[in-house]
Amino acid sequence: MYAALPVLAATACTDFLTGGELEDDPNRPTEASAENLFNGVQATTFLIWNGDFTRTASMWMQQMAGTGQQYLGQGRYEIDESTFDGDFEFLYNQGGLTDNFKGQALARAGNDSLTLGILQVYEGYNMGNAASIWGALPYSQASQPEEFPTPELDAQSAIYAHVQTVLDEAIVNLNGAGAGPLNDLNFNGNSARWIAVAHTLKARFYMHWIEAQAAGVAGAATACGGNCVQKAHAEALLGIGSPAGDFKSRHTTTTGEENVWFQFIENQRPGYMNAGKFLVDLLTARNDPRLTEYFEPGGSAGGVIIGATNGTSTTGALAQVNGDTRLRPDFDQPLVTWAETQLILAETEARGGGTLAVNEASARTRVNTVRDAAGYTPDVTSTGAALLTDIITEKYIALFQSFEVWNDYKRTCLPRLPFNGFPGDVEIPGRLYYGVQERQTNPNVPTVAEQDAQKRNENDPAACPFA
Repeated sequence: MYAALPVLAATACTDFLTGGELEDDPNRPTEASAENLFNGVQATTFLIWNGDFTRTASMWMQQMAGTGQQYLGQGRYEIDESTFDGDFEFLYNQGGLTDNFKGQALARAGNDSLTLGILQVYEGYNMGNAASIWGALPYSQASQPEEFPTPELDAQSAIYAHVQTVLDEAIVNLNGAGAGPLNDLNFNGNSARWIAVAHTLKARFYMHWIEAQAAGVAGAATACGGNCVQKAHAEALLGIGSPAGDFKSRHTTTTGEENVWFQFIENQRPGYMNAGKFLVDLLTARNDPRLTEYFEPGGSAGGVIIGATNGTSTTGALAQVNGDTRLRPDFDQPLVTWAETQLILAETEARGGGTLAVNEASARTRVNTVRDAAGYTPDVTSTGAALLTDIITEKYIALFQSFEVWNDYKRTCLPRLPFNGFPGDVEIPGRLYYGVQERQTNPNVPTVAEQDAQKRNENDPAACPFA
């Protein structure tokens, strides 16, 4: 039995970081079972990380293009503090951190270590990802309205460090006892699968800091607690070992449970987005079979897959996400995968760090394994900087429809993307605005002017030039 997915982000009238909406609304129950809370955490997680954030990142990374209505500007970096207000709400309430904490408390009270561990993986996934977007966020004081009605913002590096601790605790708890949740849509309570996801997530979040550490950013020592490359490699070795272990959002053809990309592109906002020219041209030039897995020709294109640049109005010739594959209503969108794990291992082996020696041969083998699994058989033979470019390019392709591509770009400036903004734009944004409602109710949230002055986060020390 699938938990119904919320349709799209709604706005609220209260400060959602403090939990006020859940605490004070007389039309909502004040108590929920661990199972119901778990179902809400799953559904909201699937919504958040396949919704506005990921669509925007895919446009900025030129995998998709904004071709209609407000997406004509949003794809060209035109956003404000209201753009992601509803998503910011979901991060903390309505299946977000508040409900996750409640579920964890009930799991502890019931001595159900398995449910507790899975919820902690969800916590780590959501808060680590969120810190990569906003940097500093309410976390240590969040969802505690009586004690902290206006929670302070923890530093980005401190959030990453705490997320690593939460994931370590999750791994311990996942090895413990308990019945587990009845409706675990990914792994049906299989603790080994969840442990592997936790290790890949730990590796992902260490990777977010490797350039910052190389640049001497002080927060990297807090976020990684050692050499970021070495620690990412060690965790990835314990991570997802095969595509069968991929962590995905789960969907059906039932109304409200469909793939979020399908809901947006097919049902709610047709014409807002099309395939991105950069990715289409890259796959076409490589003769990569993922071109037709990811995209289908526009109706008037004569069978040719044509990508758009952001700000180009949609036409019948422009390609769209393939409705038989990635845009199926019941397509399960990948969130954390074996391919990502292998490419983290490849990058860390190509770089070396700490006690980890450079091993380019192993790095090439891992890239080629990912390519083979995708049906793209030319082997990588490069070395040095060219090998790193090949690894990040492969990850850019393999993680289509994942906002993690944006994180890789922010730290490596790869692939080299052409200018696709408004005159005067000098870089692709490195962070998003906080939600307007939280800024209005929490004096600890920086003003818009203060946010405008901070173009990048602590772990993104350098702007990326356009190609």
